[in-house]
Amino acid sequence: MRRDHDALQRQTQHHGMRKGFDDCRANYPLRREFATLNVQLSGEALVLEGILRGAGFNVSSN
Repeated sequence: MRRDHDALQRQTQHHGMRKGFDDCRANYPLRREFATLNVQLSGEALVLEGILRGAGFNVSSN
């Protein structure tokens, strides 16, 4: 969060609020959401199924 705040401050100081905000949004680092990822479990790893589902992953088993 601090990194986001600092980047926004820098951009708005150099380019003004509107362009600074637009630049921050356009160059924001890619973030992956757990729900977009599929995890396949087998063997002893099956004990992790509940934890992974709880975190939002899509889980399947062999």
